[in-house]
Amino acid sequence: MDEHIGEHIGAAGQEDCIPEVLRDHHYDGIVILPYSQNVALDKRGIAQKLSLFSVLATLAGNQLTRYGEKFILCGEDTFGIERYKSTGRRKFESTTSLQAKLLSGYCEQDPERIHQIEVPNMNNTAQQIREVARLQRSEKKSKGKNIEYLVVTWGFHEDRVRSHMEGYGLKGQLITVEEILRYFKLSPNFNLDTLLKALPMSSFEDRERLPRLIARYDKLGIVPGLMTWIRGASVTDIEHTKDNGVQFLDTTGRERLQSIRRKKALRR
Repeated sequence: MDEHIGEHIGAAGQEDCIPEVLRDHHYDGIVILPYSQNVALDKRGIAQKLSLFSVLATLAGNQLTRYGEKFILCGEDTFGIERYKSTGRRKFESTTSLQAKLLSGYCEQDPERIHQIEVPNMNNTAQQIREVARLQRSEKKSKGKNIEYLVVTWGFHEDRVRSHMEGYGLKGQLITVEEILRYFKLSPNFNLDTLLKALPMSSFEDRERLPRLIARYDKLGIVPGLMTWIRGASVTDIEHTKDNGVQFLDTTGRERLQSIRRKKALRR
């Protein structure tokens, strides 16, 4: 038995609990889909951070190191692509960049194994899948062989991702964050079900219902593409409430930044 597999046998002690898409498979790339980022105030001012769902998706993807040649990231430009005139440096990093830092920093992955798709404004799922499919076709042409990716997605998002993969001809398999984190525990005391019960997951399900329905018929994501162009990139995250609870944050990058800047102004 593979030593790595043996370390992660489930509670029942049976090897067959491994997710089917990992059994005897090795992929040309592990695609970790992004789930937004956020901003908050700290002592230095406005600080960026990955949303909780992006963090968990990235940590889940990290568990699949042995199953893929590289990681593929395709995150949003939630807070725009403006640059400082004096230095040319971006004012706000992309979600891709934040995920790459988590993988290469905390997760200690080799940066050479992290492929960041550098296309501006990949601000919805269909646009992200489109660019991943382009990368796959390019690799197929350059390597002269079929290329297969494994796509990491949250369960509430799975149907929509599958529709857009079909629309753009992306060849590969899907695995959910939930499947990964139930099989590869992040720590001995980590319990995914306990965590999910504490989060407002029903809000995510409610939010996803209409986009999921649209994606069944609009596999290229034309409608959400137009909506994103009008509305801007989304911020979806979890916020703490004053009574130590949590609530679902669903807004746009523009609105979130304005809100944080107002709070910053009140601190002066």
